[in-house]
Amino acid sequence: MSRLAESWRARVLLLALGYYVAGRLALLMAIPPGYATAVWPAAGLALVGVLALGWRSFPAVVLGSFLVNFETSLEGQSNAEVLNSA
Repeated sequence: MSRLAESWRARVLLLALGYYVAGRLALLMAIPPGYATAVWPAAGLALVGVLALGWRSFPAVVLGSFLVNFETSLEGQSNAEVLNSA
């Protein structure tokens, strides 16, 4: 594998991780009982990442967003509720 491909993969994974962390931190500002926040810094990070790395980094944004939303959907449920919902 070329060094350029490894560098690109590292940047994409770093962008996905950054989006996830920024999204989780933004959810700390959410007003209960919902998940709406006035500020979503992960969106700015996603925009900067796509502008800096190009459109090929878009899957990293999708992955980071999926992980934030998936973990948020599991917070209020027990394991039995998750298995029954499938």
